[in-house]
Amino acid sequence: MTRKHLILGLLAGSLALTACSDGEDFSDSSFAEAKDNYANLNYSGFWTFTNGNETLRSQVSTTVSFVHDTQTLTLWSMPNDLIRQIAGWEGTATDYAQYDWACQTTLQAKGNSNTTWVYALNLKDYIFPFMQEDKKHMMKVVFSSASEMAYDTYAQIITLMLSIKEIYLDDQLVANNSGTLVLEATSTTKSQEEQQ
Repeated sequence: MTRKHLILGLLAGSLALTACSDGEDFSDSSFAEAKDNYANLNYSGFWTFTNGNETLRSQVSTTVSFVHDTQTLTLWSMPNDLIRQIAGWEGTATDYAQYDWACQTTLQAKGNSNTTWVYALNLKDYIFPFMQEDKKHMMKVVFSSASEMAYDTYAQIITLMLSIKEIYLDDQLVANNSGTLVLEATSTTKSQEEQQ
């Protein structure tokens, strides 16, 4: 089973749970249609960090889900490798936390043009544990209110700009006003259509 199938399965499960809690009755055909609609909202890209002086890039792709009707953004993973570099972490580390998704938020529209919508992001602190040489560490990222998302409806591209306010390592402040995490993600559905 691929990661994409696993994500679709999780989304399908959450749809079923939502339907049960709302008292709705999903038939096989309507459930399949709902799952397809969620699948069409997936985007994929790579994170970059910039602070004006340096640029760092993550080698791990990230999947993003954007539900326009509910203005909900889900990040299935965060760039933990970049965050550790920003914090000045040296050496290798292993992420050991397992989660259904890394970050989820509701968007607030700020403005739009003919093809682009801009949204404010109200992100909670992102906390993740990791291991090095059998020792557990905890890292916390505090984002500023300047974080936002742009959605190009024509090109089907999501651009996230997460402004970092502070980073803590084991409850100690290790970085502040350090820069911006940027993710440019393209529609995985569109990419698949272009390949056919």
